[in-house]
Amino acid sequence: MRVIIDDFSIADHLAVVLQAGKNTPEFAVGEETLFWSADVLASWQNLAGGPMLVAIDWHGEIVGFLLSTFQGTGVAIIENIFVAQVNRRQRVASALLDEFERRASAAAMRCIHSFSHVSNEAVSRLLARRGYHDLGIAKWCSGNPQAMLSSRDASLYRYEAMEIRPMPPQDVDEAWIAGSHDSGLAGGAGCLVGIPAKGWLFTSADMLHGAFWEQRLVGLATTSVHQPTSKATIESIVLAQALGKLPAVEALVGAVVCAVAERGIRYLTAYPAAAVPLLLKKLVEAGFVEQRSFRLHSKDISSATHRM
Repeated sequence: MRVIIDDFSIADHLAVVLQAGKNTPEFAVGEETLFWSADVLASWQNLAGGPMLVAIDWHGEIVGFLLSTFQGTGVAIIENIFVAQVNRRQRVASALLDEFERRASAAAMRCIHSFSHVSNEAVSRLLARRGYHDLGIAKWCSGNPQAMLSSRDASLYRYEAMEIRPMPPQDVDEAWIAGSHDSGLAGGAGCLVGIPAKGWLFTSADMLHGAFWEQRLVGLATTSVHQPTSKATIESIVLAQALGKLPAVEALVGAVVCAVAERGIRYLTAYPAAAVPLLLKKLVEAGFVEQRSFRLHSKDISSATHRM
């Protein structure tokens, strides 16, 4: 099937995209169907937050769309990809992905992430054919930072003798990172093939927080912030090997919640790997809501970018 790939327009495409998004089970969160609001989609378009593409057939009808975000950290994220039921298996998704990947390379993105519902095997197979790596299953945890703070005693986000402070990347020693371990957030080590440890860590950092115990660095949290969609994501939590039972994860998560709330961000997400239930438990205790399970796919496009 031949389609035209065009840029999403609030005036021309909003009603159709909103209706399709709200009626698509794969976009559901928990027991409710949730999709981007009209004002978020408008901000996304107006602030050029990343390619928003629609596939249009020869009748002028929208038969699919792809919504994506470009992070300032060099990570492109496929937020939603949709093809109408009657138009599936007709290369509509491939056409959307072709244009999206072309734009990601042109924008010098380092890698692409895609979260697909665990039941959507067709998308997983399509991404595998296109060179995406399957990085396993993760839980989608989310919350509103302001609501998280207002519903809890602020002291619950602070831990005695555990100092949390923002850190510039240059203050983090390469040897410390080499001797640390990832706490289990999907999208951690390995997503950016060929990037050194320190380089990988900071490609996901719009905000970097360090946890200190007795003046010693014991943990780091990196957070990406996407202003057009008012969404922040805790990308990684890296801990010292000899951490013991120090509450570094809890203190770092609390610091991120406070920091993004101060910036007026409406959505805070994290994707703990399904194989690390303890991290999921700590996120829920911090006020996150456990949502559905998704499969993370990732593709390194840095080499393609360098060839352009």
